[in-house]
Amino acid sequence: MRTLLWLSAVSLTLVACLPQYEDPPLTATGEAGEAVKSSSSSSSTTGGGTTETTTGTCSGVVTGNLSETSTMPNPPPCTVNGTVTVSKVPSAKFKAVLVQIKSISALNLSADVDFTSTFPKLATVATFQVNGGGAGKTMTLPNTLKTIQTLSVSGTQLLQFNGNGSVVGMQSFVVDNNPQLKAVSGFPSAKNLGSLYLDHCPEITSFTGFHGIFQLTDLHIDHVGKLSNLGAFTALTNITTALQIGSTALTQLNQFQQLQTVPTLTLYQMPAMASPQFPNLTTVSTLNLVDMPQVSSMNGFDKAQVSKQATICVSSVPCTELNNWLAKHVQGQVMQCTGPACKS
Repeated sequence: MRTLLWLSAVSLTLVACLPQYEDPPLTATGEAGEAVKSSSSSSSTTGGGTTETTTGTCSGVVTGNLSETSTMPNPPPCTVNGTVTVSKVPSAKFKAVLVQIKSISALNLSADVDFTSTFPKLATVATFQVNGGGAGKTMTLPNTLKTIQTLSVSGTQLLQFNGNGSVVGMQSFVVDNNPQLKAVSGFPSAKNLGSLYLDHCPEITSFTGFHGIFQLTDLHIDHVGKLSNLGAFTALTNITTALQIGSTALTQLNQFQQLQTVPTLTLYQMPAMASPQFPNLTTVSTLNLVDMPQVSSMNGFDKAQVSKQATICVSSVPCTELNNWLAKHVQGQVMQCTGPACKS
């Protein structure tokens, strides 16, 4: 038997003699101006599918973690200052709470869970991790989700992941270790994105939807041997740390037409790459071009000035051309290659 003790019009504390759960106890604090109402949900089947209808409102802030085994707060909170874990399709009781939440500090979500119907009101997530599940599925984030600080899609069986047009910036977006993933469509409205990582997704062929970004901290694309469609970074002018692209099926690299500055640029292990083009790149500290046997000219780096170190191992570029380019564009140290550096 639970006893509900009202301490004031805007605050309450749940006190109960309950068994111990894996999550710490939840505390709820009401927010002034928000009605305290119970929530209810109903479902109906139309056109061969199920349509979820949610009614009711949220109230207050819960501090603590929330999962299927937690004591469910009543009324549902608007904000959870803690971690919400949804590791499987939620029960009706758990979902009745989730559908009312508007803001979460950290969300751990299985890709088996339908995001749109489970979090129809969620607008803000600080740390968002999609882990596991999703076999044969496509996951799409709705435009109602407007703010994400960090997003990770890792270890899933998803076929496709789609961002949305509402998020305008993030600290990081990581996509890694998704063995069945074939396509990612990102966040076309994003202007500033810290770190962008795509790694160990062997089936992916398309990575697009980042054309609005004008600045990155670093961009890392590796171990994606079937990647043949890399979307244009039309607005990108500055990378503050590093750009690294390797182990892809790309034949051309002309997606960075406006990029002017990157401290470290590394392109490697791309046997089909014939034409890397960085026509406006001027400032580079370290440049590494390695194991791209189809590259036959350095004319894609006409404006680049390398101040610290260059490792250029391009076996199809004539040695005369390469030596002339090095003399004109590299002020720092030129490193030796383990194999042929150029075509004699």
